[in-house]
Amino acid sequence: MDCSYNEKELPTIDTFDDLVKNLRIIFESDDIDVDYVQNLLLSYKSNPIEWKKYAHFDKNNLHRYAEHLFSVCKRLNSVGEEFSDQANIKQTQTKISDRPLLMELINRTLMEFDAPSESLAGIPSKNFIWFDFGSLRPAPTDRESKRRYEDFKWRLRYEHRDVNVFMATLNKEDFKDLLSRDENWIQMGMGSDSSDMKSVDLMNKITQTPQVFQYGDCRRQKSSNEVYEGYLTPGYKQYWAMYPRHFIKSYSIDLRFKADKTRLRVCVDRFPIAENNEKHCNEAQEDGGEVKFTITDPCRGKSFESCPGIHVTVGLSSQAITAVSAGNDCKDVRCRSPDQIKWTLTHSDVRCRSPDQIKWTLTHSGISCSGGRTVVANWTFQIICFVLFLTLFCTNGKRN
Repeated sequence: MDCSYNEKELPTIDTFDDLVKNLRIIFESDDIDVDYVQNLLLSYKSNPIEWKKYAHFDKNNLHRYAEHLFSVCKRLNSVGEEFSDQANIKQTQTKISDRPLLMELINRTLMEFDAPSESLAGIPSKNFIWFDFGSLRPAPTDRESKRRYEDFKWRLRYEHRDVNVFMATLNKEDFKDLLSRDENWIQMGMGSDSSDMKSVDLMNKITQTPQVFQYGDCRRQKSSNEVYEGYLTPGYKQYWAMYPRHFIKSYSIDLRFKADKTRLRVCVDRFPIAENNEKHCNEAQEDGGEVKFTITDPCRGKSFESCPGIHVTVGLSSQAITAVSAGNDCKDVRCRSPDQIKWTLTHSDVRCRSPDQIKWTLTHSGISCSGGRTVVANWTFQIICFVLFLTLFCTNGKRN
């Protein structure tokens, strides 16, 4: 690549993100996005002059941008090939038309995203907006591809139940098997509201996607007075949920909510937007008082797939909102504004597996059949009983 301008000192570029960030600094513009840099690198790989058609800047300033761009060309010479390969990968991923492969990549991405936060007591809500303009192939019919597709679809729906998936597509029928709720489909194309994509409605749905209570030790032991600390802005509500992967083996879950020097109003239900049912809402009777809920056998008679989550709406009572508005000064470093209120959730008996050790004994002196001609050996009967024991006590739904 011909570098005809004086080279300027640049920060170290080690990753693709570093490259994007430094180009933004060089060009003094935030208009440079990842797609722009990918196309730029790909054009350098084939034709150093072709980059101009990707420059989304004022034509009068092209010479200045060219000067800056060529000042980093030596740097691009050394790292461009590597980043061009990354750009190729990123571009091809946006054009995947094979359903099983796309579902696999989506699940993998969500797993990698969730991994660092598995031990946290509470995590933010997650929304996934899927746009498709007809490039995705129909659901597979051959046996192996169909098996993979169904498996990844199951994982997306149940192992990532905390992700609210919205589908913005041309045809609803092609994605009906992926929709958890009909209202999460947005029609695209001719005759639709694609110009604004019902933005207000979508925004409201996104803000109602619940944040998630977690208990990372649920496989090792049941919870005992585990505490989550949150912060609430007066006049606003927070939506939360806990999903069966954390409480599938619980017997009697205790949830206790409390706010500092004020009164909470909390709604708990097994369906989204718990506040819709007033019968499931309670208020603290005094400032700093607890609001308590007990949920007995939350998954009794249910499988991992059919057991509903526990949905929570947290807010302040009407009296508390008025009192807090008169003045509040949150000094905790985690407060996002001075008027926020600190609140806590304390929970017990949240667990996702049976007790690790159950003592049991079986005593027998031999079993015979056919007039006593054949005696089943003790060890054979023990194996049969052990398999039966595993079936009765250690099965944890379709997926563990």
